[in-house]
Amino acid sequence: MNTTKEFSEGQPISCTFSREEWLSDSEEDVEVESAGTVIEADENKVFVETNRKRLRINLENQSVTIEQHDLYREVPEHNGSLISISELTAEDAYLSEERLREKDLTEEEIKAIIERGNEAIDRITDVLGQQWLTEKRWINHHEAIRCQRIYENGINQRIKESNERWDSKDKIVFPTEEAVIVWTQEVLGQLSDGAWENEHVDWEMYHELKIELDTSQETITTTGEFEPWIEFENTLCEYEGQKARMMFEAIMGSGNENVSMENIRSILSQLDNLSASS
Repeated sequence: MNTTKEFSEGQPISCTFSREEWLSDSEEDVEVESAGTVIEADENKVFVETNRKRLRINLENQSVTIEQHDLYREVPEHNGSLISISELTAEDAYLSEERLREKDLTEEEIKAIIERGNEAIDRITDVLGQQWLTEKRWINHHEAIRCQRIYENGINQRIKESNERWDSKDKIVFPTEEAVIVWTQEVLGQLSDGAWENEHVDWEMYHELKIELDTSQETITTTGEFEPWIEFENTLCEYEGQKARMMFEAIMGSGNENVSMENIRSILSQLDNLSASS
């Protein structure tokens, strides 16, 4: 492979390489794809930081040295052969017709999801920049289908489905469809599995609030107790991929193509304010 492109610090890239399979008894090479950020580069070498690895890529001899990050044990360096390396663009995160065809959808449904989903990805890239693309796997085809269903069936149907879980007179009232979607798709979807609460207590749902949408309101309000164990804005905005997913959900689910990170942070900040006042 001839590589003539120059790379620079801070650039998001994707690279594929083969390496010896050191995690098993297999003697065969394994093809690995990694996405990360260039932390140093010159004419012949590129150093890339990924989520769990640091790669030293020699463009001259097409070799890769892999430093594996592991919190629980020391992992020796391993070598591989470079197959490809390129800058990440929004197109690398686009939804795939082939993957959607595995979901038993009609061609019309696939076309609608591809068109709306990829427009949302373009919007996200314009807002967040290319750096989020190193975490593009946060957005998947299953999420795209769910949000398309919300858009097609209407937000009231999604509220009804969520409210069937609770037998309570208390409620949480949202001023926008985007806020309802972030709540149902991201906040409840993440917190209901106890992933964060378990850091503090045994699993328990921290509320039994029914959802209402009231567009005459300016902020989120509640009539019941609301005592989560996290700071929503800080925790849910920690990763670029998660910020991208919340934007994707809000755009795809509501049909509002102008959703921004300011909108998302405002929703999460209002939830934090509810927590503080409970």
